Amino acid sequence: MYRIPLLHKVPDKVFSPLPLLILAAILITGIVAEALSQIDRSADKQYKEFIQASIDQQLRSIGDQAMDYAWWDEAIIQLVDSPNQAWADANVGSYMSDNFGISINLVLSQNDEIISSFQDGIYSNDQTYLLDNITLHKLVQSARGMSLTNPTPIKSLIRVGDKIFMVGAFPFTPEDEVPPPARGSMSLY
Repeated sequence: MYRIPLLHKVPDKVFSPLPLLILAAILITGIVAEALSQIDRSADKQYKEFIQASIDQQLRSIGDQAMDYAWWDEAIIQLVDSPNQAWADANVGSYMSDNFGISINLVLSQNDEIISSFQDGIYSNDQTYLLDNITLHKLVQSARGMSLTNPTPIKSLIRVGDKIFMVGAFPFTPEDEVPPPARGSMSLY
């Protein structure tokens, strides 16, 4: 009778796929890890670009608001020439806070004295600490020195204590006077 062997002896030199499978798994894991890392870097870069674009847009908006008020002849009369607290509150203080989220608004004289000051839409005379900020002082001086040929509001991020503010500055300049008078008073948001 013929017997069929149930077990065969495996030859010693038979090729085993196990090392290749392990190597393939390691390579695939490495490729996937690198792809995920590139996706993370790309997402991080896009996030940073988005944040920077948002900050730039907010700074442009704040600078434009400072310029709009600084060129408004009525604002010059009511805020600088003959300061009118009721007008300032209605048109600058609570209005700017409620409609544009402006947290601090300053009008400075030519001598860097505060003419009017609002914090969160409420009149405040407690903003003198801002005048000691070197970055704000440089921003004010840059705004005063700008050319009226192509005026651009000065805007920047500044740190005051543990807070960071977006600031826009523009010197008060009457619309119709050529040449304009001395430009010392400032609109700061």
